Amino acid sequence: MGGVDYRCLNWSNSRLKLKIWAMRSSKWGVHFDIARLKREIEELEQTAAEPGFWDDLENSQKVLQKMKGLKTKVERYERLVSDLDDLKTLNELGMEEDDADIVPEIRDGLEKLKKEYDKLRLETLLTQPYDK
Repeated sequence: MGGVDYRCLNWSNSRLKLKIWAMRSSKWGVHFDIARLKREIEELEQTAAEPGFWDDLENSQKVLQKMKGLKTKVERYERLVSDLDDLKTLNELGMEEDDADIVPEIRDGLEKLKKEYDKLRLETLLTQPYDK
């Protein structure tokens, strides 16, 4: 996402920066492979519902731990998308009301969004088999 300095954010460029993030976010689901993660969660849930699942406690704990990790990743992705939507809405409301006091909140939100995106992206990159 690059080294963008959001400290100089103002009305004239806040909308543009949010549009850029929105365009990039349209590919996040593919980048983070959310569809695959959701399928894998479903499969693990089906496995956990099978008779005899708890007979092997070690394996059942591994399955549940993996499922929890996948759900956490999906939730973080969904929170990123939601936070971006909230920032876009806040920006639109601020522009309609001509409330420049909102600009620092948008700036802080964009900085937080970038940090969370970068963390999730790095974790995604480090989950390949050769990273273990």
